[in-house]
Amino acid sequence: KIFIDMFVDRWARGVAGGLLLLLIIVFGYDTEPMQAIRNMSFVVIAFLAVWVALALMMRREYVNTFRKAVEKREIDLSEVRVRLNESATIATLVSSLQSENEREIEYALSLLAEVQDPGLVDPLKPLLNHPSADIRKRTIHVLMAQDDRSLLAEVEKLMDDDDVEVRRDAMYFMSKFSDGDGRQMLKEFLTHAESKYRCAAVSSIAVYGSPEEKRMIDENTLESLINLPGEEGAVARRQVAGALGHLGDTRFNKYITRFLDDPDPGVVSNTIWSIGRLKIREHVPWLLNALADNRYRRDARAALAAYGSSVLGTLLDYLMDERTAPSIRRNIPRVMS
Repeated sequence: KIFIDMFVDRWARGVAGGLLLLLIIVFGYDTEPMQAIRNMSFVVIAFLAVWVALALMMRREYVNTFRKAVEKREIDLSEVRVRLNESATIATLVSSLQSENEREIEYALSLLAEVQDPGLVDPLKPLLNHPSADIRKRTIHVLMAQDDRSLLAEVEKLMDDDDVEVRRDAMYFMSKFSDGDGRQMLKEFLTHAESKYRCAAVSSIAVYGSPEEKRMIDENTLESLINLPGEEGAVARRQVAGALGHLGDTRFNKYITRFLDDPDPGVVSNTIWSIGRLKIREHVPWLLNALADNRYRRDARAALAAYGSSVLGTLLDYLMDERTAPSIRRNIPRVMS
């Protein structure tokens, strides 16, 4: 764009001026004013015909290039997501939603996440039953942007989905678009007899809720989930561990310490993520020691990096201390980078 504005545009104006001089001086278009205007008009029409032909060719090539870029996931979402408002572009993305390639569908949904177009609702409906949980979840997000209630019944069914994040997002959708008081609906689900609904309500409020809604979650609610037995309890603890990072309530910091000793690796991984989000200093030594455990190494690196430059001094101390385990020292430069 800079090159076009600074050089091509000015160069074209110069050529146009030169052409005018050529037509006037050499071909004598200035002999009679009205005749000169007519003659100039024919020249302009000829150039316009060429311009229209080039524009149509460029439009076809643009759509083809965009389609290929979607298939190869080459588009920078941070640059183009908010400008996806051309009908040809949206039509290309909608056609990608029917692809058999899950990654292409996910990418198209990512691009459509902030697009508002009533024509998206019908193509999105089949994806609510897609085998991929990630696609079902992304579809709910795109539907939220449409501010459309026509698929409430279909989304409500996803509150019983096998995937916990799909249940979470479906509950948020229902609280946002259902008739009645959405906050009251969430409050009722926090005390629901079935744990999967209580978990979904806690996660939904933690991730999407307002500060007032987050205050509806108390220790009794969390304890009712954390103390569940068996696999049901493990699933609940994973969700609560991840929700703590979004809640950011110091009342619940005791659960972070408790979850770091949980026998379920999924609970520990989610807790590490929450620690990184909350940047709790007292857990930095634990995260550094976790660099020696291949189960949590990647999560620990990400969590330590989330602290930012404030943790560099501690990292340097551990790196230079020869008593630090080699497996920890090897990973500290990766955290720094």
